[in-house]
Amino acid sequence: MAKNSPQDIINREYFSDNLNRFMKKKGLRQIDLHNKLGIPKSTLTGYVKGRSLPNSKNLQKLADFLGVSKSSLDLRYTPKNEEKLLNKTDTWIEGMLEFIDSKPDLTQLDEISLDKAEKMLIQFQKINSIATEYSIALLNGEKKLEIYDRLIKKYSEMDIILALRLFKFLDTYPETSQEE
Repeated sequence: MAKNSPQDIINREYFSDNLNRFMKKKGLRQIDLHNKLGIPKSTLTGYVKGRSLPNSKNLQKLADFLGVSKSSLDLRYTPKNEEKLLNKTDTWIEGMLEFIDSKPDLTQLDEISLDKAEKMLIQFQKINSIATEYSIALLNGEKKLEIYDRLIKKYSEMDIILALRLFKFLDTYPETSQEE
């Protein structure tokens, strides 16, 4: 039985979403991975549906076969530089939420500070819009990969990452029972 801590659930969803995305991109099915890598079908089904995570041996097999890094598939293998970027992203979001919660008197800011605040708020509004669009699509039954494919045509990957990280801070990630 898979662990169900919030981090375990996030890790399984992340892995499942990325495995499905890379399989779709390369036109692969589960049976193809089974035949080429020797990973049992039931194990692959658990990966694809987000019910389990691979051990390091299977993760390496999948990453090598798909031609991607382990960190592209699994959050547990995030390189330090990506971890720093995520920490920086989280700090920015925390700062924005604190700034908004403080209800600052913008008339007291000098012109440079006001300009910076305006740019930050415009960026925050944009990522909030992306998060809202993602959430509505997910609640309407759209699959995560379809949503991502649609959003990436309109927004940068960094903006999408910021929007999805925003869920973490607002604790509003939409719950669905859909099978991927």
